[in-house]
Amino acid sequence: MAFGDLPNKLELAAVALLAANPIAGLVGFTGQSKAEQSRPALIAKAEQGEETPIGTGNFNMVLTLQIQTSSDDATLDQHRAYVAGAVDVFRDVDAAANLSAQQSDFTALGIHNVQYNHEVEDRAFLSELTLTVYCCASDI
Repeated sequence: MAFGDLPNKLELAAVALLAANPIAGLVGFTGQSKAEQSRPALIAKAEQGEETPIGTGNFNMVLTLQIQTSSDDATLDQHRAYVAGAVDVFRDVDAAANLSAQQSDFTALGIHNVQYNHEVEDRAFLSELTLTVYCCASDI
């Protein structure tokens, strides 16, 4: 098991899940992507989490999905539609299983501690959906 690669696997799974459930115009990027990021975009950023219970190889990972829309190119209602689409994909009752299906050597066992945040910065609408994903670096 490659525990150190777990954040990358989670980011890749999130971007692949968005691609499998397209939201018109919204493009997914990993937080570590070097690709030029256009807007509207969903950027998936994962942080290494705490192993729980210790010794199991299962981690509570924080996944932040930031939806960015240029206020020059879209209205607030259009931005809200992107956010609603992302919430539908990542808060679906089968979201953990759907994430797991996107990556090999990766299993999402559950999703909890959901938080939302919205702001406007530098002429951009920014919304964040933060999830704690209980996962491991293996196929179960």
